[in-house]
Amino acid sequence: MADETPSSPESLKWTNLRASAMKEGTKPSVTTSQAITPSLLLGSYSSVWDSHVCQEALDDLTDEVSWLHLTVDSAVPADATTATSPGKSVPQNQPSEPTFGDIQGHFKWWRMVGSFKGLYRPENANENIWLFGGLKWRYLTNEEGHSPGDEDEDPTERNQDDFGLAALVTLDDSGKPFLEMLYNATLYYQKERASRNKTTPGNSKQPTGSDRPEYIRVLWKKLEVDGNVSWIDLSDKEAKRVWRYASIDLSVTRHWNFDVLSESRDADDDPSTDVDDDSSEDEKEEADASIGVKRAADEGAEDTPDKATKRLRV
Repeated sequence: MADETPSSPESLKWTNLRASAMKEGTKPSVTTSQAITPSLLLGSYSSVWDSHVCQEALDDLTDEVSWLHLTVDSAVPADATTATSPGKSVPQNQPSEPTFGDIQGHFKWWRMVGSFKGLYRPENANENIWLFGGLKWRYLTNEEGHSPGDEDEDPTERNQDDFGLAALVTLDDSGKPFLEMLYNATLYYQKERASRNKTTPGNSKQPTGSDRPEYIRVLWKKLEVDGNVSWIDLSDKEAKRVWRYASIDLSVTRHWNFDVLSESRDADDDPSTDVDDDSSEDEKEEADASIGVKRAADEGAEDTPDKATKRLRV
């Protein structure tokens, strides 16, 4: 099935998105070794890590969950073909495989919901990276957890262009690819630099803009139930795989043991397999206990200024 073909401006945006993704460290799968169909992407996801704070994407204070839903429009036409080959047939009006352009997404990211219609990439693209089409922001509804103060921020003040999604080479324990959202946080970072320049005594320098979009990488893990909104975590084996293959930095989270994760990089496995298959049960239990240490054990640890705030408005 052919991908949706972007117009010339969108094709250039995709090229720039791909370049930024590679620069940020994204490790997408490629079509020649891991074909991704639109229906494979559909479902609900929960965020398990982001590069803004290099920590799990769950606020310890509010237990806020960041989620992503990928669906298709119910108006996608059915396939009326009845014969496929001699002696074989399919039921009339069997739903056809949607296109990437049919996919619509909704995701919650810090007190707002972003919605887009369509995932786009050039037909000859090799990487499983797509550009969002028509992203818009809105406030949370009451059902989604709207609270007083949410409307202090104007949705139009968030970036609405140059967002993307990548299917990673790394698979979760159920064999599904992790997804990574390329969140365009350019406006946020520009405001942060301008604010720091204003509050720093004797700083007369003007804030410098970026010559390319500045991205936050958000790692999404698929939920078992579509439409569900719940927090999930990486398993020990998944943590080892994303640490080794997906360029996901778990060393500063205090949720995973840095030494054990580093040792996993010496294992001779591939992104979709478990690194503990040849380990003894005692070794597995020891590794699980070490890797699974929660932040509660380090409540007294000192945070750096950049990591002191668990979730910032971006």
